[in-house]
Amino acid sequence: MAEIWRALALNAAAMAAVMSCWTHLRALLDPSPHWIRHGLLGVVMGLGAVGSMLLSVQLQPGTFFDLRSAYIVVAGYFGGPLGGAITAAVAGAYRWKIGGGGAFAGLTGIGLAAVLGQFGHILTGIARPSIELIVLALGTAALTLLSMSLLPPTSQFDAFSLFALPVSLLSAVAVLIGGTLLLAERRVASQRELLRAAIAQAPDFFYVKDTTSAFVAVNQHVATHNHFARPSAMVGKTDFDLVSARRAALLHAQEQDIIRRGEPAIDVEEVLENAVGEQIWFTSSKLPLRGSDGTTLGLVGLTRDITASKRLKQELSESREQLAFLMDEMSIGLAMFDRSGVLRFCNEKYRSTFPLTAHMRTVGVGIRDILRAILETGEQINIPVDGDVWVDEVATSLDRARDETVALLDGRWLQVRTRPTGTGYSLVVVSDVTDIKQSEGTLIKLTDQLKVMATTDGLTRLLNRRAFDGRLRAELRRAERDSSPLGLVMVDVDCFKAYNDLYGHLAGDECLRQIAHSLEVAIRDSDIPARLGGEEFAIILPNASENAALEIAERCATLLRTLAIPHAGSARGIVTASFGAACTSSFGAAIVSKDLINRADHALYKSKADGRDRATLWLEKDAVSWAV
Repeated sequence: MAEIWRALALNAAAMAAVMSCWTHLRALLDPSPHWIRHGLLGVVMGLGAVGSMLLSVQLQPGTFFDLRSAYIVVAGYFGGPLGGAITAAVAGAYRWKIGGGGAFAGLTGIGLAAVLGQFGHILTGIARPSIELIVLALGTAALTLLSMSLLPPTSQFDAFSLFALPVSLLSAVAVLIGGTLLLAERRVASQRELLRAAIAQAPDFFYVKDTTSAFVAVNQHVATHNHFARPSAMVGKTDFDLVSARRAALLHAQEQDIIRRGEPAIDVEEVLENAVGEQIWFTSSKLPLRGSDGTTLGLVGLTRDITASKRLKQELSESREQLAFLMDEMSIGLAMFDRSGVLRFCNEKYRSTFPLTAHMRTVGVGIRDILRAILETGEQINIPVDGDVWVDEVATSLDRARDETVALLDGRWLQVRTRPTGTGYSLVVVSDVTDIKQSEGTLIKLTDQLKVMATTDGLTRLLNRRAFDGRLRAELRRAERDSSPLGLVMVDVDCFKAYNDLYGHLAGDECLRQIAHSLEVAIRDSDIPARLGGEEFAIILPNASENAALEIAERCATLLRTLAIPHAGSARGIVTASFGAACTSSFGAAIVSKDLINRADHALYKSKADGRDRATLWLEKDAVSWAV
């Protein structure tokens, strides 16, 4: 039996490797139409199914057991009719070729797996992907058992007794593993597509260059500006291929200086002449790109055409009345300070944004007087303790580009951007970012909730298996450090499959929730219950001796009996559970979590063997007999 498990586990590992290879291949197919991707997925999964059959376990000549159904279901779910059909065709052709007494059952199983995969594809988007994968995994396990029932009568008994559990279980696990890998790949592909679309459709000039200042990537705006139909046509070119040698040399020197010093150049303005002799202005920000080891890989640049803004400022000097009207209609606050820090212009939005100091924000008032009014009224709440230092710092920074987020007394958040102009003035732009700040708070809360969900069983709200493993290791380290005992109780609900068959999975879920609640009630405040999966639970018992561990297990069993949950499929007529307890004090030496779990499992098996509905403590004297 152990050889069967090993062979099928190797089969499952091979499937994980096939899925991993596909995720790498899939990244190379991003520009391809979806039907090509689905078709290639079908081919890869079909070959994987053939490989699974090559690694199969043979019951008798012509009767093979493997995980081919998992490949077919996953291909149908992710690849749709095309991917599922190709996989089923490849797998079916190979199964027909090898023939044998189990050929009919094998081909029927392949056909049913293809139908199940299409069913999952139809369900896409109806439920959460994790739920859909669980449904497909359970369906695959059921198909495995159904295929066994189609074998010749002479093979059925051996098939069910030897292969039913490992093949159905590992088929379900293979679907979950393969589906999870492909779901992760799908999310990454979606993010890549979103990033490409954002870059390609950005209204500004966006480009990435390597350390030689050769283009690695550009958006469509850059390609069109340089008379190329596609951005890919610019890859590998330099500015020497696009502009005059003099300008190319200037750009190359600037970029090499950025790469060499590792310091960005932010909002660098330049003025050029277009083909008809008109002046056009650009602002460029170029930042060095560094690898994980700190090595500079190249630079990323964003160039924006600010010609309209420059011309608007020129019109401002010609017609202050028109500009004042325009500024007052804007939804952001604007203010202009001269080189001495005196306010020379502001729109109404700028004044109304600061209601407590609006009376100070008038033309002719100095920046220091405005800042002192803020201190006196307490309008801004995130000011350093030393207000005088803050006043000096802000007043002397008007000639430098500066971004600051300001919190006001009334609960609003503002973004204040200061940008010096070429004429000695400083432009201050104020925008309300309260909604963004509130969204950040909401995002932080959601992140915390996701962290809890990652360690919590969704059905019972107990710790899940992953969190249980980590907690057990931590408690073992603590117990060893404090020289205190640590107990562990393994719990398995008796005859739970029969319960699900009789009452349905929804009732089974409710039953598991009641059992989980009874465990929480029966244990101590310091104990840690977890759901390991299915009908299996575990309880970590810090500072619990052998007797204490057994007493807690018996108390849990008693409380579960007290619930008297009806179970017609059990000899006792109610839902019961078997308990196995073990304690580190029986080891006499430091142990790892696997050893403690094994001993608790052995005790659990003895409870099952002795008639279920009881608790058994693992003792050293029983080790030899239980191992046998």
